[in-house]
Amino acid sequence: MPPLVVGLALSASALVSPALAAQESFDVGDPVVVESRIVAVTVYQSEAAITRRVELDIPAGLSVVRFLDASAASLDPDTVQARISEGAKVIEVVVREVPVADPEAKGRAGELDARIEAIALEIAALEDDVKVLEGEWVFLDAIAAKAGERAAAAAGGEALDLDEVAEQIQFLAERRTSLLLRKRELAAVLVERRRAKSVLERERQAIGSRAGSRMVQDVMVASPEGGTATIDLLYRVGNARWEPAYRIRTDVVGSRSDIEYDALVTQSTGEDWTEVALELSTADPSAPTAPPSIDPVYLDVFVPIPARGLVDAEKSTKLGVDRLAFEAGRPMAPGGFGGGGGGTGGFLGDADFAAVAFDSGLAVAYRLPRTVSVPSDAEQTQRLRIDSIDGKPKLVFVSRPITGAQTSLRATLENTTDLVLLPGDASIFVAGDYVGETSIPAVAGRGRFEVFLGPEPRLEIVKQPTIRNTTTTGLFGGGRQTSLSNRIDLENRLPRAVVVELWDRRPVSRNEKITVTVADLSRPLDANPDYLEDDAPLGLLRWTIALGAAGTVDAKASVSWTTRIAHAADIEITPIPE
Repeated sequence: MPPLVVGLALSASALVSPALAAQESFDVGDPVVVESRIVAVTVYQSEAAITRRVELDIPAGLSVVRFLDASAASLDPDTVQARISEGAKVIEVVVREVPVADPEAKGRAGELDARIEAIALEIAALEDDVKVLEGEWVFLDAIAAKAGERAAAAAGGEALDLDEVAEQIQFLAERRTSLLLRKRELAAVLVERRRAKSVLERERQAIGSRAGSRMVQDVMVASPEGGTATIDLLYRVGNARWEPAYRIRTDVVGSRSDIEYDALVTQSTGEDWTEVALELSTADPSAPTAPPSIDPVYLDVFVPIPARGLVDAEKSTKLGVDRLAFEAGRPMAPGGFGGGGGGTGGFLGDADFAAVAFDSGLAVAYRLPRTVSVPSDAEQTQRLRIDSIDGKPKLVFVSRPITGAQTSLRATLENTTDLVLLPGDASIFVAGDYVGETSIPAVAGRGRFEVFLGPEPRLEIVKQPTIRNTTTTGLFGGGRQTSLSNRIDLENRLPRAVVVELWDRRPVSRNEKITVTVADLSRPLDANPDYLEDDAPLGLLRWTIALGAAGTVDAKASVSWTTRIAHAADIEITPIPE
């Protein structure tokens, strides 16, 4: 196999004689074979960048350093490069396949192949035993069904022998218990043998994909004076990834939330990462490096569709809009009415264990403050702490009695760090109790997001039945007005004061011939600019109401208002929702 040149440094002609520079690539004698170790790993969403390091004495002039232990099966040759400490230069890097010089490697490969085959046979035999047990279980089910039929047929007669039925039941129970125990034993042995086979396969993979040869990386270096040098070999491998995971721990009474920002790291590269400096990158190396191109757009003479088709299309569109707007109701405010999980218990947050976020140029990366070990095992996930963040929660209860939903506690949390929170799942704990899961969106440093911490039954919020009244208006009854009188009662039975965000709705007119107004408000609607801009135009009504602790005069409150819908008497409108 011809060598593949995959890394190239600046010319070193100033450091070597013309005679040496004119030699064919790597025609500088036998390579120096070294043993390197992985010192740093950067994990991306679907791959990892590996840094191997070796320190050695190199002679003056040109020499070749051969790395034998970069043996990951998923190593991408196109990504291999090298760097050397100051005072020397890397001329080029070549990935090649060479014969295995050590005869022990061949013997070890054969030994591993034999052991892997033997374990595979053991696993197959164990799986056959499991199938036999499953067949016996089915047979016992058939016996039980037959015995049950006979007992049912003889029920109430002298032919029914209760002692015999009891013996049959006892036999079936004992045999099934024995089968279950045996099946558990076999399952445990299967797990152990499969794990042993996986370990041997990784070791076999490290020796080489073909017995008698292996991939190596030859690094040609130039040094004017020689001496001690540090050489790093860098390359990319697949079968490695990380994803964010969160735990949100909330103390409602103390009004505190800790956001535990963790990384779940998994790798099956064939190389163990032992005590390495680990970075977690938000970059996606598989993404295109250039933005998509812009396609041209064209104008042409408009050709109208037949009038009947146009009328039908307009009618269909209007019916669809009317149905959405009036029958089903408009969608609720973004982040307002959707639910989540919530809550927590103890609090962590030692700054000494926090990762350092830094801008790598095209993305954000997290550098862990300690070395870690991640074995090459696809079935094993390493959970690593990036940081524990004080979320500085703002707590408010959200109620939408028109939907029949319970009142839930919502926490608006702040990312008080410069770290980017990637989208991921979060386990919610309140006062130490697990209450559910939710999803966290992407949150920039210093950004905010919302999570729901669960229902609170001690807040009673009830919407009373709507009172509807339709009257005629205008000269000679030329108009019609429908009034909807609404009232919502609130009571706090908690031993502390709370704030409730109360939501309701009114119909939204999509025709200038229909007017909808809200009058007789017992409390003004929220004046929040975001609500007025985003939610109020959709017909959503929102109040923020403070309730005192249970037993106080402010523990109860009410909100009332009237919605008036007016139109000409000769206009038929879609049904008015409650």
